[in-house]
Amino acid sequence: MSTQTISPEQDSELVASVAAEQLGIKAVTLRKYSTMVEKQLNDENRFRPADNSHRLYTAADLKTFQAAIELAEQGTTLATALGRAFGAKVPTSKQPAATT
Repeated sequence: MSTQTISPEQDSELVASVAAEQLGIKAVTLRKYSTMVEKQLNDENRFRPADNSHRLYTAADLKTFQAAIELAEQGTTLATALGRAFGAKVPTSKQPAATT
């Protein structure tokens, strides 16, 4: 995947198609990633302003998605990469509970 420079204005919010283009991915892929982040953070409105049902993305969001994409390209699972980038509590491994 090619890395593109992300440089929207700091205060601007971009719709999924424009944000995805800047990330070098398809809009449907960005929407899927967004859904994963919203579920991990337990925040269905993470990318949705109160007055709009469409997702909007800030420059900070794009940088965070780019960091997650880079982690995933290095072999981290997508769910873990998104969780780490967005600060969600993601279990690192599933180990059986200790019995006493």
